[in-house]
Amino acid sequence: MPGNLLDGLNEQQRRAVEAPDGPLLIFAGAGSGKTRVLTCRIAHLVATGRAKPSEILAVTFTNKAAREMRTRIEELVGEGTSGMWLGTFHAIGARLLRRDGESIGVPASFVIYDEADRTVALRRASEAAGVDPKRYPPTQIGHAISAAKNELLDAAGYAASPDARGYLGAQVAKVFTTYEREMSAAGALDFDDLLLRSVQMLRDVEPLRDHYNERFRHVLVDEYQDTNHAQYVMVALLTEQRRNLTVVGDDDQCLLEGTPVAMADGSLRSIEEVRVGDAVRSCYGSGDFRPATVVRTARREAAEGIRITTRGGRTLVSTPEHTHFAGYRLGISPQYHFVYLMQKSGVGYRLGTSQVYTRGQVEPVVGFVQRARQEHADALWVVGTHPSENAARADEYVSSLRGKSTNGLCHDGAWIAQVFASVDSAAGAERLLADRGLSIRHPHYRPRSRNSSRRNVAVSLCGDRRGATPMHRISMVGNDDAGREALEALGLSLRPAKSGSSSWRFETCSRSFAQVMATAERIGGTLDAEIVMTARLGTNGADVIGANSLPFIPAAGVQPGMVMFDEEGGYDIVDTVERVRLEPAVHDIDVEPTHNFVAGGIVTHNSIYGWRGADVRNILDFRTTAPRRTSWPRRTPSCPATRAGRPRSCGRTLATARRSPATSRTASTTRRPSWPRRWTGSPTPARRPQGRWRSSTAPTPSPGRSRRSSFGPGCPTRWSAALVEPDAARSVTCSPTCG
Repeated sequence: MPGNLLDGLNEQQRRAVEAPDGPLLIFAGAGSGKTRVLTCRIAHLVATGRAKPSEILAVTFTNKAAREMRTRIEELVGEGTSGMWLGTFHAIGARLLRRDGESIGVPASFVIYDEADRTVALRRASEAAGVDPKRYPPTQIGHAISAAKNELLDAAGYAASPDARGYLGAQVAKVFTTYEREMSAAGALDFDDLLLRSVQMLRDVEPLRDHYNERFRHVLVDEYQDTNHAQYVMVALLTEQRRNLTVVGDDDQCLLEGTPVAMADGSLRSIEEVRVGDAVRSCYGSGDFRPATVVRTARREAAEGIRITTRGGRTLVSTPEHTHFAGYRLGISPQYHFVYLMQKSGVGYRLGTSQVYTRGQVEPVVGFVQRARQEHADALWVVGTHPSENAARADEYVSSLRGKSTNGLCHDGAWIAQVFASVDSAAGAERLLADRGLSIRHPHYRPRSRNSSRRNVAVSLCGDRRGATPMHRISMVGNDDAGREALEALGLSLRPAKSGSSSWRFETCSRSFAQVMATAERIGGTLDAEIVMTARLGTNGADVIGANSLPFIPAAGVQPGMVMFDEEGGYDIVDTVERVRLEPAVHDIDVEPTHNFVAGGIVTHNSIYGWRGADVRNILDFRTTAPRRTSWPRRTPSCPATRAGRPRSCGRTLATARRSPATSRTASTTRRPSWPRRWTGSPTPARRPQGRWRSSTAPTPSPGRSRRSSFGPGCPTRWSAALVEPDAARSVTCSPTCG
């Protein structure tokens, strides 16, 4: 085994990497290094001979992440990863169907319809089914069909579901049936079919399911909290025999119990007392506050949190993952000195110092933004804020020793290249960000798209106001033919960025944030683009230089001197950010159609999972559901169970694992079945394979063991390992905390 395979990992991280076979949950907050642990675990499995590369299936959420993971594994192991299945869920589904799809009638030569082809096919299907495409646009019909397929409903299943009972649902059902028939005749699949058909194949063709269970000795999934129902079932079917499943993710975003939420009638109510159907005060864009409806609530337990205190006297305590709107704004933010970590693709990471206000600028910008533009950086993190330049430079020096970053050489490209070639600055950056409790996935600044070497998709919550309805905006610019052709192939309409310019621009808006994010993620997956998210919720005050938008940022990434939106759309300055222990439960709410609400006098984001189609219960229930696997039951079309108005898998007569208070949901959320089991017409399984079947009541985890350890002298990080019964899932959880 290469000597550096476990370098830089603390004791609890090593335990996760070296954990024995069986279900393993790596559960952590932003900035705790969990994805790095997953990569090291894959490398460790190969290096120790526990699995060959061809016996490993690793799933990521973007093609870019898959390539980076493969490169990192090869660096750690010192050999190729030929034969390893590593890619997105859709890429894995396509590969399965190319190999064995003929077993369910999918030809090996199937074509994958892009968005433009799909829209044309939906329009033809609407006309053939007698549905007016002007009254029911193909995009609207397509969105409903996509949601159904992600719940593993084909045309027949959708027609028998509760969603098809209304007039709109009946029109969707007619188009869905015709569309499915035309797609089959053309030998074509759309993007959602890659999951639906691969799950159907694994569920219905037992020899193939057994083959892939035998082949993949270990299955590992990153960002497991973002999985939807179809992806959840695919993972279950691929791991039902060996049970060697490792999942990595963070928990839901929540606010501390007792946090006052501003209601639409002007009153305040503790967040735990807010109910589905209540109207809360919410911003519809540019300081326009009106009532918005709560459509879902959630509750769980948490150990660590972030307390943000503003100069206006407002206080808000949340989990480290909770998304706020915060950033530096000239004219409001006070003078602070920064230590920043800058990354440039093809070069590496380096440290530097700057300040909010600098001299000699043609266009007023925050100091680190100017540095990033000058050096054509791709991302930048603020790792420290200080009242004086000397304090910032001292922090920079200490951080460079801790993170082994590179700085101090200027204007000599040859020497700089030589230094970067001799230092693993990426590993140093990971250590430094983990020290500070920051996430490598959430930089504080990303420069605008430049060309094909850097692509960003800009998403703006409430970014376009048209009448009473909030409109969410998405845009992207570029100057290359490959990018233009890729977006046009997705069915997107482009125009010149400027009159007479060869550059192009894509821009549109929608009332549905889910639809905007689905488009952004399709673009991101096609072009390896980063999604940069902001919220346009502030008023245009005379003191503010720049737009009235602030970036999405995890609570763990909020820094002193940043500003946040207050309850009137004004700006309040962040004074202190502290890591605290949490005693009561934490709560969250989903708010339609604005996805923001006022808590503690500060405008904050609601749960990210509802509009993504992801189901955070996949990860919250892992400990109780992971031991329960045999085979997936066929859907019962008449199942009345629904979630957020969409059909769920049949849980009518299937036993469910009893939830602990830590993972309980409100009555508005439908209880889901536990891991797939064979249908017998009763909660009791038909057989007891390999002695794995247990009672329908969830096992009570044995008392976990925890110990304190640290990534370094910055902010200690607590990793607690809770090992439950041998037949149940192991979990390793981590989250940054100070103590």
